[in-house]
Amino acid sequence: MPASLYDSHHPYPEEIYLLIEVSDTTLEKDLEKKRFIYARAGILEYWVVDVKNEQLVVFKEPSKDDYQVQKNYSQGSIFTLVFPDIEILVEKLLK
Repeated sequence: MPASLYDSHHPYPEEIYLLIEVSDTTLEKDLEKKRFIYARAGILEYWVVDVKNEQLVVFKEPSKDDYQVQKNYSQGSIFTLVFPDIEILVEKLLK
């Protein structure tokens, strides 16, 4: 999609394949308030890079109220739902 598509509006939920928050001072807001908003909007995958605790929190399978799956990672490899062939090293996200 051309970048100019978003000159007049933010992306719609169906156009967002992965949403990543890098969180330090807003961790509680990102893990609670935003998590519920994104789940209700149908964002398929929501990641929170928890800078203070050096971990990646991954939410998948949104429902009308919350995500059905939550996993925490501090090392290893992870793959996104929509780009399963791309390997991401968790350690690289935490640096």
